[in-house]
Amino acid sequence: MSEVLDVLDEYSTLVQIRKPFEAVWDDIDANLLPNVARLAESSSRQTEQGQKRDEKIIDGTPRSALSTFQAGLMGRLMSNTNDWLAVETPDEDMADDRDIRMWLSKVNQVIFSLINRSTFYPMVYQLFGVAGGMGSGGVYRYFDKQEGKEVFSCRNPWEMFYSDGPDGELDTVFRLTIMTAKTMVQAFENDTLDAEVIRMAGSNTEKHNDVRLIHAVKPNPDYDPRKRDTKAKKYVSYYVDLDHENLVRKGGYSVMPYSAWRIEKEVNEDYGRGPGWRALADIKGLYAYAKTDITGAQMQVNPPLDIPREQEGKVQWRPGGRNYFDEVGRTAKPAETRIDLKAGLEREQHKQQIIERHFMVPFFTAMQQIGGMDRERTAYEVRQIEQEMAILLGPYAMGFQVQFMDSIVEGIFNDAADNGLIPPPPPQLVQSLNGRKLEISYSGPLAQAQKNFFNSEPYRKTIQDIQAMMGVDPTGQHLPSQIMDIPDWDRFLKELAQGNGLPIESLLEDKTFKQIRKQRADAIQKQQQLDAIQKMGGMQGLNQPAQPGSVADAMAKQNQGQPVASGQ
Repeated sequence: MSEVLDVLDEYSTLVQIRKPFEAVWDDIDANLLPNVARLAESSSRQTEQGQKRDEKIIDGTPRSALSTFQAGLMGRLMSNTNDWLAVETPDEDMADDRDIRMWLSKVNQVIFSLINRSTFYPMVYQLFGVAGGMGSGGVYRYFDKQEGKEVFSCRNPWEMFYSDGPDGELDTVFRLTIMTAKTMVQAFENDTLDAEVIRMAGSNTEKHNDVRLIHAVKPNPDYDPRKRDTKAKKYVSYYVDLDHENLVRKGGYSVMPYSAWRIEKEVNEDYGRGPGWRALADIKGLYAYAKTDITGAQMQVNPPLDIPREQEGKVQWRPGGRNYFDEVGRTAKPAETRIDLKAGLEREQHKQQIIERHFMVPFFTAMQQIGGMDRERTAYEVRQIEQEMAILLGPYAMGFQVQFMDSIVEGIFNDAADNGLIPPPPPQLVQSLNGRKLEISYSGPLAQAQKNFFNSEPYRKTIQDIQAMMGVDPTGQHLPSQIMDIPDWDRFLKELAQGNGLPIESLLEDKTFKQIRKQRADAIQKQQQLDAIQKMGGMQGLNQPAQPGSVADAMAKQNQGQPVASGQ
């Protein structure tokens, strides 16, 4: 019972810590994410399901901008058709070991197999939308042993309560969820359920009643990495029936099962901010402008009328209406409103553009904008745009990879190892790691563009500068042509090609292209020798056949591929 009370006390503390964020979350829900239902302690599925929550949304620009942000990040950070991450050894010397390479290849194959067989991609897509609006989003992961696959679930942000450890990393997660009595019995049939829950589950009239459940995961004070049993794992897990104060299940995890992305998180806070927070004031302003402009447009299309008193109740203000009058000027006419609708629409468009910039829509749609320009852009200009985008999106990518993806990959790796899907690592790798973790590298479209920029731009810029220098002095009278001898052109070209994404397999090995060069140099030397002999043959006294055993005879035979006697 003491463990239950400890969990409930900590839960109450986390609820109070999160309260300052909830006022803004309510605003974001109402103005941007109406489909994200608030889940409070007093909530129930019956009161939340099917509720209309989009009454405040008057303009579709904010939700469209969030959708572009959501899809843009998804498309640039990962791909379900290509390998966009890899587990690697941090020791470069070990990377050439065949056994280690083969083992890492197997690990990466298993990880991608588990990802592709799961709901990972749709859940991460949903995460981008929630985090883009609320600033924080979380995914729950577990391994289904019966099906042999990973299961991912993007959680409602109102369910989640976070707390960081001393190193600033997430180490405590409490989740409040609501289940029916029937579902509780099905999910925890082998655990300790309260008798009241079992009774409700057996009643046709009460089995769909809600039960509030807390899942708490936090550091295990009895953690011992040398032991394999559940009680010694890094994190301890509690499922607590909040309504009946009952401990349903206690367990443990080697890796935190919840992965959270908090886009812009202050050091002293446990929740993030994001584009939705920054855009909120402009979204509210846009809706105010839109509401006013709608009224203005209605006033112009269906204006108030000035009607002579004697025409009261007789005016037919409709298409084909017939209005009769006795005196000229005594007719119904629109009132003088003096509405400047154009100015209002311009204010709306300005707000729409600001909101789209908050969600980086211009960068995600840069190629569409290029297509609408008055001239075609060069390949270099397009590359510069892509590289600029890669730099500006870099902080988003870094935070997502470090906060979220590293935890996901570590969890998948641990599940695969525990369930025998990957073999034990080679002994030399274990010795080399010496307690360190394997590294994770990311190679999605955005990561490739970043590597392209930082790896290739110095070489590309150097080539441009050399071209400019040679253009100033093409004759080489003032600028020595020997400057072309300074760069290591072999390394120069290899680094440039790899920076552009050319596979290393497409480049010849050093010994191969050096052999080709030697063959080419030998052929040129032989041709020069033959040319020299022919030239000498035209001189007086030298146009006779070469004497056997002479240098000229040996050179001629060598050029013709004939054997040369030893000593010649």
